[in-house]
Amino acid sequence: MSVLKRAKVTFRPSGRMIDVEVGTVILSAAQNVGEDIDAVCGGKGRCGKCKVKAFGDISDITEEEKRFFTEDELASGWRMACRTKV
Repeated sequence: MSVLKRAKVTFRPSGRMIDVEVGTVILSAAQNVGEDIDAVCGGKGRCGKCKVKAFGDISDITEEEKRFFTEDELASGWRMACRTKV
């Protein structure tokens, strides 16, 4: 029997927190806790509007993110909430 790994996500500046399964997309975690993140394309990775600063143990940068951010922005923690997994 495998145990699902969990992670805690904290949203700033609200301080809202949620415990999610590892692999959950940040946008989904935000929606589940009532955080408002602009996602015009519905989380399909097409609009680049769901920009967030993300830190901690997160997924690697995706090709979609490379289209919407400069290398400096990515290096400073900017990510797309619909493409970044906890």
